[in-house]
Amino acid sequence: MGRLMTIACPQCQGIAIVAKRHAQQTAATLGGVAGAIRGVSTAWDSGELMDAPSILGVPVGLIAGVVVGGLLGGAAGCAAGSAIGEAVDHSLPNNLACQTCGHLFGPEQGKLSSS
Repeated sequence: MGRLMTIACPQCQGIAIVAKRHAQQTAATLGGVAGAIRGVSTAWDSGELMDAPSILGVPVGLIAGVVVGGLLGGAAGCAAGSAIGEAVDHSLPNNLACQTCGHLFGPEQGKLSSS
């Protein structure tokens, strides 16, 4: 079997390293919100054309379409934003943090160790 390679802190050689992932989390959140808004908007626009049973003047299908459109749009936007944010995070310096000493560094500065 192959050996697992881990990144070690260049300062203390600790292997308790975490990625900060700020860009990924931010982009996923923004993508999710934008996707949900777009999904609701699209469902609302297409649902207004329906001639269906209504509750308080709002077609039942419109309500269901808005809910489903918001959920699907939000999920798609979140996935797309997460992928874009991950790519941005890989290009950022000092995106890794050592849990042992608190040192911030980038992947190119970390030392590879086999375990």
